Amino acid sequence: MSARRSLFDLFQRRQRGQDPPCVLQQTVVTKRLKSLAISSRKEIEVVSSSGINSLCVDEGEGRYLLSGSQDKHVYIHDMLKPCTRTKTEVYRCPLVCSATKAHRFSVETVQWLPHDSGAFTTSGMDGELKIWDTNTMQPIYNFSGRFGGAVYDHAQSMIASHDLIAVASKTHRPRLCDPKSGSATHELVGHTKDVYSLAWSPANEYLLATAGADSRIFLWDIRKSVHMCIFDQHNGEQASMSSTSITSHNGAVNGISFLSGGDFLVSTGTDNRIRLWNVASRKNTLINFSKVTNNSRKKVRFACCNDSSPILFHPSQSGVQVFDLFSGERLNTLQAHYGRVQVCLVHPFWQELYSGSTDTEIIVWDTPKNHSAGARERTIEEQENLTSESDDW
Repeated sequence: MSARRSLFDLFQRRQRGQDPPCVLQQTVVTKRLKSLAISSRKEIEVVSSSGINSLCVDEGEGRYLLSGSQDKHVYIHDMLKPCTRTKTEVYRCPLVCSATKAHRFSVETVQWLPHDSGAFTTSGMDGELKIWDTNTMQPIYNFSGRFGGAVYDHAQSMIASHDLIAVASKTHRPRLCDPKSGSATHELVGHTKDVYSLAWSPANEYLLATAGADSRIFLWDIRKSVHMCIFDQHNGEQASMSSTSITSHNGAVNGISFLSGGDFLVSTGTDNRIRLWNVASRKNTLINFSKVTNNSRKKVRFACCNDSSPILFHPSQSGVQVFDLFSGERLNTLQAHYGRVQVCLVHPFWQELYSGSTDTEIIVWDTPKNHSAGARERTIEEQENLTSESDDW
């Protein structure tokens, strides 16, 4: 009753203009994300013969799920049902197209081009970065033999006016590739070991973070020849430390991601620790997260919700641990896979989580049955009927 009254109070405050409309939306979205369970309404057609390494949903329509697998293939599933849903029906998202043997070895990273489902990029353990035409499912261009070994991660900025693709590989120098010219424009010199993960800032098109096996996270302005800073887990309190001995974790850093506002950066490492960094101050926030199991020698693909719903979904063995990012509290552990979970992805528009595992499954997590679409619609109608005033437009 208290939760229902709280939501009703927020609804009335919005109607009176005391709160901006986003407050009610943020509260509902956060509540739903905290109560995720395995979906009883949607499942992904199993097509891979090996583990799932990477997932990406196009941010234009939010309809197509792109996945890369250890079986060297790339798959695209349609997430929207073409017919009317019944209450008892489970929608199996069908495979719409695939690229067999897209790479010679495991496909590590897949990404749609920003706001365009007509093309996507892939990279893998064969050391190649490819740009694909979705209509023909054929590569348009192949950056081959330029990265000195396996490519662990690549990323393209979602807000940039430039088209540069950042690449993290077995060499200790991340590279920036220009699809227009087909060249690797320049290298970022700083890391001393393999670079596992990188992330573009969603607030600054020239800001890039990289992380690697040398236990360090670098922040770069790609217009400059040197890094802006190295994130220090001790916040500079160990005065005797030189710049070469600064570390961000006590083990390899194999996963980083900005929150949607660009103010915070999340990292995970083989020391089984999660850290939250303030990008403006370059400081460790020192939030204490419970330990996770992380012994991967490649990128760990966790998922962060936006700043208004600061929730982290982190793979940990065969489960997904759910954390409140700003308190460090562990909210839940999602268990359904039979193999090691390798990737988590939150849908950009819906309150859904997708997890991929070595058991070949992609599992959909959403709100429980009592939060079904019909129930949500009835709740909204009931709340609207409680108000005596209504707009005429």
